[in-house]
Amino acid sequence: MKLAICSSDKFNAILGNELIKALQQPGAVCLASGDTPQAAYQYVAEYYHRHPFPIRATLIGLDEWAGLGPDDVGSCQYYMHLDLFDKLPLKPGQLIEFNARQTPQALAGECEKMNRLLDSLTLNLVILGVGQNGHLGLNEPGTDFTTGAHVTTLSPSTINVAQKYFTQQTPLTHGITLGIANILKSEKIILTIRGKHKNEIAQRIIFDQPDIMLPASSLKLHNNTVLLIDDEVLHRESLYD
Repeated sequence: MKLAICSSDKFNAILGNELIKALQQPGAVCLASGDTPQAAYQYVAEYYHRHPFPIRATLIGLDEWAGLGPDDVGSCQYYMHLDLFDKLPLKPGQLIEFNARQTPQALAGECEKMNRLLDSLTLNLVILGVGQNGHLGLNEPGTDFTTGAHVTTLSPSTINVAQKYFTQQTPLTHGITLGIANILKSEKIILTIRGKHKNEIAQRIIFDQPDIMLPASSLKLHNNTVLLIDDEVLHRESLYD
């Protein structure tokens, strides 16, 4: 895992430019929602508006709260469409997301669909954030690193933190997510961390050995992962090249 530290004001451009480059390549790109990469997605959308470029990649949604979809304010897909997907001229079939508004039995079929898809596509880039408990997507602590797409029981901390995305208290119990095994198939992974409140989890990822109780540590098993953090996390000068 390569550690890349940049100043807070350069973070969005650095991450956004990585995504712009990947969008122009055949293959697939998988993007996490959340506060950390959100402004970088807005940067990409604004850049495309000023300087249109060919979009050759297929976009893959990482996860979603069970029972919600892109029209539900607070859902993962809602923010991804608002900040990026609806700002790009994507062709039919160029965006593939979980349909999380399904019965439990149908959600299992959604997982199978995504696993088959990622067996047939070259996954060029995955951009991830990390939860305070170390989760990746909705892969909660205890998730085996060999797990593919699956329905997960949300941890209490994930449910609590997720409420900030909703306008009112929203009951959440389960999610659907690509698995760690899917993520590790990517040619390149960028794990993003911002802000001093993420100092503890950043240090655990940097210094701890891979452990299923810290899902983000699985990325140490990948040979092309960049841990991109801003200088508020570790208070270091820029190391990004």
